[in-house]
Amino acid sequence: MSEDMLKNKIDKILDRSGINNSQFIKFDQINMRFALLGEISDTKVLIKIVEKNNLHQVKRLEKEILVSDLLLGAVDGEYQKILRNISSIGSGHDEEFFWIIRKYMTAEQLTTNIDGNQSYTRISAEFLNSKDQILTSVSSIISDFSKVSQDGLVDTQLFKPRFETELENYNLALLEKSIGFELTDAVNFYKQNRQNEKKVLIMGDLVPSNILVADSGIMIIDYEWASFDTRMSDISFLWLFLFRYPDWQKNGLI
Repeated sequence: MSEDMLKNKIDKILDRSGINNSQFIKFDQINMRFALLGEISDTKVLIKIVEKNNLHQVKRLEKEILVSDLLLGAVDGEYQKILRNISSIGSGHDEEFFWIIRKYMTAEQLTTNIDGNQSYTRISAEFLNSKDQILTSVSSIISDFSKVSQDGLVDTQLFKPRFETELENYNLALLEKSIGFELTDAVNFYKQNRQNEKKVLIMGDLVPSNILVADSGIMIIDYEWASFDTRMSDISFLWLFLFRYPDWQKNGLI
């Protein structure tokens, strides 16, 4: 499918959804993933579009809506106000595509761009002096996630921990050879203790680039990898991606 033909199909989706003044922020024709900013009446919105027959991507977008709704019902205070400003408006599909629409709030990513590409690990200079405020807010949001109950969820497989399948199926011998030491004890410890850990809702992809700074406060975006897992998963994930900033790592998110 040519780019012009593809954009024409997307224009029809935008018209059907009542979205005006749109602009692409993601145009991934290889993986058929698209995102645009636009307006519905006076409300700024974000629309994400994927191929309908790509069930994996469709499930991830459906989960993003579900998690947003679950959080709105579980938290209160300032973060609930922020969530309302980025809440889901709806979803739709045609013969070829599936899409979700949510409110959009102007904010800055915690990380910076390098050579036109978003960095996952380099924090923007303007936020380097706001370490304590940002990490305190992120820790509070992690706690808010843990308030969500999995009771009543129909599709529990949708919330299976992100790396569980990879760990079960990974060629550990190959990994051990590449890093130079055995992992048997570590894997056994993981399997033995994992069952005893309390499972809570986690974001599942807590990299610095998914942390946004707005006038109204800090927010975390992209819930496609959300799952019920140990609370330390999000904390550990973020800690690893802060490797360039030992002072941020030492602050403590627990």
